[in-house]
Amino acid sequence: MNIEVMTRIYPTEDEGKVVDALRSLFPAIEFEREGPLIRGKSTDVTDLSTLRDKIDRQEIRDTARTVVRRCRRGQAVTLYLNKQVATAGRVNFSEESPLGPITLRITGDINQLNDYLAPSTLE
Repeated sequence: MNIEVMTRIYPTEDEGKVVDALRSLFPAIEFEREGPLIRGKSTDVTDLSTLRDKIDRQEIRDTARTVVRRCRRGQAVTLYLNKQVATAGRVNFSEESPLGPITLRITGDINQLNDYLAPSTLE
């Protein structure tokens, strides 16, 4: 599985706070600054374990499963997470945000991803 997390840093944002927001959801991924972007990559689905745990604690597994299915394109999915909400260590799926979203792109076995990230609540 290939995982890429990225977001744009705007001039009005504090880079440290943006990095903290990313690390609050993806602490196992190393991030690097590339111009106006901060980007991190991984090939290990367990690097999404903190995101999975937050989805579970917030009781939004059904929402997460629906979003993954809706955003799937073949063996790839692109999810958008609200950057401002991430600064509080929480998960919110949203493409619209005043300072842009955190983009999470994953390619590979998306069914396995959905079962890992948000196990069905019906079982």
